[in-house]
Amino acid sequence: MPKTLDGLQFLFSFSEEFGHFDPDPMDLIRTNFKKHTFEIESIKNDYQFIGEYYYIHLGKGLAKLTARQILGNEIIRYSIAFSCNSNGSGFYIYSQMIGPRPPNIKQNIGSYVILNL
Repeated sequence: MPKTLDGLQFLFSFSEEFGHFDPDPMDLIRTNFKKHTFEIESIKNDYQFIGEYYYIHLGKGLAKLTARQILGNEIIRYSIAFSCNSNGSGFYIYSQMIGPRPPNIKQNIGSYVILNL
């Protein structure tokens, strides 16, 4: 995992097999990271979101992100645990702690690719 996410662009895919039902399914998410902020674009639904994050590089191949994302007047709080299997790709676990709609506490897993590493 990189030491920082600043300036990186990720592509996230979700695994419906191991996740909860999501009222807004999003197959692919492109995320652009700046120093402590991010912009998300859902490729399938053309949704766009912004938020703030804190990133911790935990060692070779492991990292954790905690985030606060704005969805209209609502706030979504979640964390993402990263496990890399190569320099620019791997798997993640998304754990939502607060969300605007049921199930407002949920977990999903999927894979990611860093597009500009």
